[in-house]
Amino acid sequence: MAPADNNLGVQSENKQHAKGGNPDVGPTRGAAAEANWGSAFRVAASDKWRSQSATMRRGVTDAICQFAAPRPGMRVLDLASGTGEPAISLASAVGPTGRVVGIDVSDDLLEIARGRARQRRFDNVEFRRADAHCLPFPTEQFDLVTSRCGVMFFADIQKAFLEARRVLKPQGRVAFLVWGPFQQPYFENTIGVLLNHVAEPQYDPSQLDVFRFARPGSLSAALDSAGFRNVHEETRTVPWIWPGTPEELWQYFGQVSAPFHSLIASVPESKIRTVDDAVHSALAQFHDGERVKLTATVVLAGAEK
Repeated sequence: MAPADNNLGVQSENKQHAKGGNPDVGPTRGAAAEANWGSAFRVAASDKWRSQSATMRRGVTDAICQFAAPRPGMRVLDLASGTGEPAISLASAVGPTGRVVGIDVSDDLLEIARGRARQRRFDNVEFRRADAHCLPFPTEQFDLVTSRCGVMFFADIQKAFLEARRVLKPQGRVAFLVWGPFQQPYFENTIGVLLNHVAEPQYDPSQLDVFRFARPGSLSAALDSAGFRNVHEETRTVPWIWPGTPEELWQYFGQVSAPFHSLIASVPESKIRTVDDAVHSALAQFHDGERVKLTATVVLAGAEK
């Protein structure tokens, strides 16, 4: 397990990257989007914390896989795969007679995904650089299209959903998972605490793209608008457990949480230690000595072509 480095160094490094203006390589809504940080620093951090992150995100990965209900032999397309999930778990479910293709616009993140697939010796999953708004596949190729915490960042939801519908076979299905509201333990005890110490009167985290479909029915409405049928949606609360210390979790959050990067980087040097200590204390309420035991509230929506 990585040492619990003080977050002062993390925040300072984040500031340097913010000043450097690194463009985001992820599927965001243009230059004005908050999630405009896809630097090599973030990629390195994703690799550094890969084991802890996979453990923490297991609950949401299990949720999307269960909701999607993949079957042996299916052809599956996973949008915004990033570092590999849920594509790799879906590959296990469809078995050797099935095939999973994971796409993302970041080659660097996909390289991590390829390494994870090789490590688990899956040869029925591949990762390709591609844009969800212009899929490089013929019509009616897939039985299932999935995405875990990705669709809320698409620049043009209608266009991306129409593309997903195009590549689905008749009666094919989509299954998407997105974040629920800001008002949940992971965000309230990190960004919520930070906002208590940094005066940002115009900053409303609920307006960020990451919470774009937090309002019940909003993701279903977007699917319905794109021509899908039998649309259904549900909200679930799943385990979100970090296998380590509160200090490590906050360090991880600061390094990889692109939607909040500009806010974190804006903390004055004079307040960094105060904010760090306050967040550590808030997260410590959920620490059992080995793990930080939080929950995640997510929205799942599915539909048929």
